[in-house]
Amino acid sequence: MINIGNQPSKEITDLLTDAIIGTPRESISYQLSEVANKINFIPAPVFLTIKKRSKLIATCCRAKGGALFREKKQKPSIYDILHFCQLTKKGLSSARKRKPQNNGILKKEIQSLFEGRGGSYFPVENSHLFYAYVDPANQRSLSLCNLFGCRAIRTFSTIIYSRHRPAKHYSVSRCQPYEKPLVVSYLQEFYRDYSMFSTDNLFYQDNYYVLKGKNGDIIAGVQANRVNWKIKGLPGFLGKYLLGLIPWLPFINRYFDRNFTFISLEAILYKEGFEGKLDKLFESVLAINQVYTALVWADDHSELYRSVKKLKPGFFGSFFNLKPASVIVRTNGLSAEEEKQLRELPAYISVFDLT
Repeated sequence: MINIGNQPSKEITDLLTDAIIGTPRESISYQLSEVANKINFIPAPVFLTIKKRSKLIATCCRAKGGALFREKKQKPSIYDILHFCQLTKKGLSSARKRKPQNNGILKKEIQSLFEGRGGSYFPVENSHLFYAYVDPANQRSLSLCNLFGCRAIRTFSTIIYSRHRPAKHYSVSRCQPYEKPLVVSYLQEFYRDYSMFSTDNLFYQDNYYVLKGKNGDIIAGVQANRVNWKIKGLPGFLGKYLLGLIPWLPFINRYFDRNFTFISLEAILYKEGFEGKLDKLFESVLAINQVYTALVWADDHSELYRSVKKLKPGFFGSFFNLKPASVIVRTNGLSAEEEKQLRELPAYISVFDLT
């Protein structure tokens, strides 16, 4: 049985909460623990679900995204495909190596999502773009993307920032209501040369922080969300043994455990010449939230990536050299110039979607 709707049921929430994300032995595999809170924050969601014998076996969510390019008056519609999850014989997974069937029911129904054959729930205009994030090591996801006619246009990387004893700086504070319009205007200017920038997840749970200069002006800012992952596996042949060992290591377990709590950072901005001040901002966010690690995801050919990479990663951050992931898209009705910009401009990475 196939259902389409815009309200997340408890079955959908449970399926996504139980899903294991990642590729065994190739990357960290984990379960999300914030699904119940975040799923109701998704902008204009459409949930496609498939049931077998009244049991939910697969779901896919399409969300309305932001603008493709900031400077265009008439912008193509953007749809973010996220929270794809399928129940397999071995359990819940969003990263299996088995190739999907070309004629499978799930493939046909998701294809209808792309082509607008879902009635009022899928009003796909002539000019539009679908995008998602994919781990290149996840062969099943890559095969599925190929079936749907998607292609990789950009890559992005994970940056780990850690501090053993983070301290809050007096110049960092939570963004006040009267400052929010100013922050939005600063962000729109900062990301004017990026594709797919969106403010949909801005100010989530009122967790935007700003750093002010000597005259009281905002010189940097960041959206900081507290995240908890239930770690199920680590990369490498010895990954499962290391996972059992880490909780007993007195120094490392401050940063990482089976219940990995960290801060995800996005909507980062800074005024020109103040890139180095991000260190004060990030460290303060760690101190305020009483954690020791922050994660940033950024297009690895962007100025933002280069600026964050210049910061000292700290003890825990220096341990990792994580492989880039891909931004994949399927477009329709874009001009040749828009297609060129999509390939050449850095992509804004929605960390909210990743966590």
